[in-house]
Amino acid sequence: MQTSTSLEADSLGDLRSLINADAAELSKRLRAQQLRDFPPAAEKTIRRFSPSEAAKLIGIHEGYLRQLVSEGKGPPASPTGRRTYSIRDIDSLRTELDAAGKGARRYVPRRRVGEP
Repeated sequence: MQTSTSLEADSLGDLRSLINADAAELSKRLRAQQLRDFPPAAEKTIRRFSPSEAAKLIGIHEGYLRQLVSEGKGPPASPTGRRTYSIRDIDSLRTELDAAGKGARRYVPRRRVGEP
């Protein structure tokens, strides 16, 4: 015949095994969800920039950027007609402008006095 202490120990042991089983199942499901959301082969990308942001990053006016686009430089417009620029697009435009430019000017944004 079991005493009250042995019954408590048995129920405590059952409770611990139940908690351990639930924790293992939860851990397995969380790991599966993590692999679905963030697969090992996933790559993080930088967002694309609007024409005004791209012009500012290059260090030119947006009107000049539109002129360059009309000359066939820069990325093509999306099917909706909007034009966005990746970091590679911005870098290639800078390289083209630097190669065609006169003197030592480089197309990078300059900090103004008082800006961090």
